[in-house]
Amino acid sequence: MNKYMNLETVGYSTIGKNEQSLINEIKNIRDFFVNINRKVENIYINRFPLFPGSIELVYFDDTCLYNIPVHRLNYDTFEEYKNKFIEYEKRFYRAYEDGKYEDVSKYFDQKFQPIVFNIFYSKMPDEDKFKNFIEMYKTCDYVLNKLPLKTIREIYKFAPKELLEKRKYSGLADCDGYINIYRGVGSKSSKGSKAISWTTDKDIAKWFANRFNRVGKVISGKIHIDEVVFIFGEEMRYFSEDEEYTYEDKEKEVIVRPEKVIVIEEDKVYRN
Repeated sequence: MNKYMNLETVGYSTIGKNEQSLINEIKNIRDFFVNINRKVENIYINRFPLFPGSIELVYFDDTCLYNIPVHRLNYDTFEEYKNKFIEYEKRFYRAYEDGKYEDVSKYFDQKFQPIVFNIFYSKMPDEDKFKNFIEMYKTCDYVLNKLPLKTIREIYKFAPKELLEKRKYSGLADCDGYINIYRGVGSKSSKGSKAISWTTDKDIAKWFANRFNRVGKVISGKIHIDEVVFIFGEEMRYFSEDEEYTYEDKEKEVIVRPEKVIVIEEDKVYRN
């Protein structure tokens, strides 16, 4: 399977590799899927759960992804649990056929969203690809490492024309149409063509530079408004049907085409 659609990338492995350490809760789940004629090989377990001793299981058949509530069988009857799963599965595949990623993304953990986004991508209408990417980008960590570079570049092309027209009047741009931007760089920062995330606030860039490192780097630059992909503080409201919707972006983040950034200076910064 394509590495961008692979649960191993988020710390999961098939349950078949963990047979020797199965406990009662996992055995119940395994037996349940066998009884409803689903493959045991599609059950995955988290190798590194957030809380030591906890169990995180997910069912994934290369298209449908289902967060398994491990203890559910303890208080649901078999038929109740079966009906709930099958209804979920039908809803998922219906959304997949219609390319409606947004109809299912709320049903599983955020860490899985880029994987399912990749699976739905070719099915999505072009006008939804940009919107779904932007909304996922703000809720998931390290999205760019989980999407093919080809997909990221293609998504840029689907920015709504109306949005691009409104951007010309952004209060961030100077009289020549340029925006001052900053990027905090640490050991976990995306590099090269995936360095698309910048901020308009230098102090915020410093925080990101030192978030995981004692010594980091802040890059100061500028970019023309026509080369900006998205301005979160000014443009999130574009996707809302609520006229009174407001959105405050504390990170003052902008997504840009990194190859179009004019770098002015780079400074080392140290954690206090």
